[in-house]
Amino acid sequence: MKILARGTGIQLDELGPRLKGHSADYFEPNVPIAQLPLEDYDVVFDMLLEDQAFLLSTYAGLQGKVVVGGAVKRNLASMAASISQPMLCHLIGMNAHPTFINRDKIEISVFNQSSKPVMENILSNLDWDCQWVADRVGMVSPRLVYAVINEGFFTSQEGTASPDEIDEAMKLGVNYPQGPFEWLSKIGVRYVYETLEALQADTHDGRYKPCPQLKSLYLRTR
Repeated sequence: MKILARGTGIQLDELGPRLKGHSADYFEPNVPIAQLPLEDYDVVFDMLLEDQAFLLSTYAGLQGKVVVGGAVKRNLASMAASISQPMLCHLIGMNAHPTFINRDKIEISVFNQSSKPVMENILSNLDWDCQWVADRVGMVSPRLVYAVINEGFFTSQEGTASPDEIDEAMKLGVNYPQGPFEWLSKIGVRYVYETLEALQADTHDGRYKPCPQLKSLYLRTR
């Protein structure tokens, strides 16, 4: 099976170990899609797709090929609706945010249910265990983890405790492997903040409204 993988250095470093034993070529964002022989690959992993949905205009025409795209901040249906081309490829969503890629079980979604058996065959070849989730903004794990991080910022902003104290309390109190601020440093502020914004817009649920302190950090680190 020949695989094309596209993402940031951090994403590719996480994905690499999961593709051992297969022929995989890795490309960072600075390599134009137009320069890549997409038809030569059986599977395309584009972990940047949620930020560059316009690329579906190219991927959609890969008839019968499997295209797995990052789909946390945007779901597959909304990305597909943004292009005019018919979806001839098998479009699959993936939780491709840092720290969620090289895990025992990965979250994936599907645009068209008829593509699910095709992807299950790919997963079997890769020897991956996965959790099928609904095609919704935030998937499942990011909804939970990012809400916890956001709440950590509200607690810090109120002056109840420092970030270090909050991290320690969460690990001791609820046995989390990492505290919210430790999680944030590994995932990245942009992923957390932009996903929370997308979740709030999609659900209108106040739980996902980014804390002003988190927003300030995001604006300073863009």
